[in-house]
Amino acid sequence: MGRAARWFIPRSLAGWFAACWGLFLLAAIVAGAALVSLYRDGTTERMRRAEAALARGCDAIAERYRFATAGAARIDWEDPEVLRTLTAATLVALRDLPGVEGGLWRAGAGPLAYAYPTYEGAGPKTDVPAAELPRIGEAAEAAILRGLPVGRRYDARTQALLLRACPLPGPSLNLAAWVMDRVILFGGPAYVRAAVALAVLTAVLLGSAAWLGWLLWGWAGRLRRIEAALAGAGAEDLPRLAPTGQRDLDRVVQAVNGAATRPSTSPGS
Repeated sequence: MGRAARWFIPRSLAGWFAACWGLFLLAAIVAGAALVSLYRDGTTERMRRAEAALARGCDAIAERYRFATAGAARIDWEDPEVLRTLTAATLVALRDLPGVEGGLWRAGAGPLAYAYPTYEGAGPKTDVPAAELPRIGEAAEAAILRGLPVGRRYDARTQALLLRACPLPGPSLNLAAWVMDRVILFGGPAYVRAAVALAVLTAVLLGSAAWLGWLLWGWAGRLRRIEAALAGAGAEDLPRLAPTGQRDLDRVVQAVNGAATRPSTSPGS
């Protein structure tokens, strides 16, 4: 065995303890980093799916709007029947997109139709979220002005709000469809599972340190007792031992060899 190889081999029980726990720590860090990476990848994938759902939702509302207004030369926005028709069209457009809500926005007038078909509350949700109204209006007005779809993302402490607005063709050129979804960043089942896994990993790491420390303390106590016993023994029948290279065992070896070379004393001397 070369000198470099011997350098990496612990020469005491404390060294073995540090080496073993260091390996546990390294494994825990790698596993923890993998868990965090998996959770982030899962969040990124949820964001991607939400953005794709919003794009489908905007297209679906546009398609339903074209169908509902086919052949109309103009739209009477004061007619309640028109608003009910457009609301029903929005409801049908979003019914297969869980968590997605949306509606129509008229430039200068605000929201016209709104639907949230997958709302999980006790009853149907029919009101545009007041807290998000300025953001919805900004995105919709930008889409109408540019004539192109507009996407927005707003990050909060635990979730991200995704908005998409797209201009609508037809008899009214100042109209846009908008859709909205929320993606949980911290929280929910995936976050709980990752937190529990990290907590278990930490508990195992601390438990291994305590267990190895307990073993080290026990071995050290036994070695001290052996040293004490051999230190008071005579030299009869004690072999001379070669060093082992392990510091703790070599302490025992030195005690035995010391007892073997100690001159014996007789009662008459």
